[in-house]
Amino acid sequence: MYLMAAVMDKIENEMERLYWNKNQKPMPSSPFQNTGGSYKNDTFAVRAFDWNDNEEPNFEYKELKVWWYKHSHRGLYWEYNHEKNVFPPAYFLEDMLLDCVESIEKDWNVV
Repeated sequence: MYLMAAVMDKIENEMERLYWNKNQKPMPSSPFQNTGGSYKNDTFAVRAFDWNDNEEPNFEYKELKVWWYKHSHRGLYWEYNHEKNVFPPAYFLEDMLLDCVESIEKDWNVV
């Protein structure tokens, strides 16, 4: 669980850093927190916890789906390759992190 939370944190931190670099102001609402924010591109999708819908995953990347309660460190569970709580291999998480950050850079033209 801690490794998954750490990867979510890193993606959130990079998203905040890249947003600042592009706009010179803080990101208005992190989709990794209880803010109602969301973000989606061709590589991944992330959305804040929704009190009305806890069936939809909060984070999706290829064959990984992650759910949480209120923020990405609370009540974290996942499905990898259609199997619940099977932890993805480390190389998958590393590739995911790099792909997500590169996709945000491309999407926001901050390469």
